[in-house]
Amino acid sequence: MKEYNIFTVLIVAALLMGCSTPQPEPAPQAIQQINQLMETANSVSTAGNWTASENTWGEIAKKSALLDRRDIQAIALHNQAYAAYKQNHFDSALQLATEAAEINKQGEQWWKNQILLLQIEKRLSPEDRTARLSFLDQIEKRDDLIHVFPNIYALLQNEKGIDLLKEQEIEQAKMVFDTALLNAKESTLVLAIKSNLALCAEEENDYEKASELWNEILSQAKDITSPEMIAISLHGEGRCCWKLGRTSDAAILLRRAASNYKWQNMEDEYLKTLNSLKACFSELKNESAVKEIDKEIEQLVESKR
Repeated sequence: MKEYNIFTVLIVAALLMGCSTPQPEPAPQAIQQINQLMETANSVSTAGNWTASENTWGEIAKKSALLDRRDIQAIALHNQAYAAYKQNHFDSALQLATEAAEINKQGEQWWKNQILLLQIEKRLSPEDRTARLSFLDQIEKRDDLIHVFPNIYALLQNEKGIDLLKEQEIEQAKMVFDTALLNAKESTLVLAIKSNLALCAEEENDYEKASELWNEILSQAKDITSPEMIAISLHGEGRCCWKLGRTSDAAILLRRAASNYKWQNMEDEYLKTLNSLKACFSELKNESAVKEIDKEIEQLVESKR
């Protein structure tokens, strides 16, 4: 507040003396181009256009490297890696994220690179992921992550919980996810952690509790307009309805989830949902719907070849 008051006094004094406030110098054209590209990249990423996102962030990385703006280059490489990851281009994503980490070396951005590398290695090399988690676990306390970067700490705990869930260590997974939830500061991360807790409830066959969680996640995902989390929660609620014997409701929810996945080019999730939907229609003895789903699955599998 003190600095603000001083600044105000200086401006008033200048006006009283008849001096106009000088306009700030415009950013160099090359920086303006990068800023414009960043606006485009953020826009297409938000829209889920990962091909355009990867290309645009790649262009930003090149332009910033030519200007020796390593800080911008590292951010661009990280986001380019994430866009590649979302398209299942895992080898490319690994190379880009590794390059970003080599530029950052330490600090919050380096930790973000490490989380992305963990996510990539989950799909590429579980052994490398285990080794990286072990390494990060050792330096997490050294960097006082929980106090310095609590959101990064929550991201790391979420990744640990995912591995525990995969290993069917459900009780441990829930404790780790609860810790992550207490420290998460970003709304999208909060929803991701809650979705993992819903999956834990499903693994324990507590479909009523899981259903409540998925409904809560859906409501919050709508509040923050997150198409990906909306699709995930519809899918989860559809699974729960099916397990609870509400097959007609399940079919409606799964169809909505499948459409949302399709529109977001989330092919793996789309295929899983179609298979669940086919099982629902089979249970409802809706043969024509089963045939339509079979065609849809065939078209999707063919497009992935």
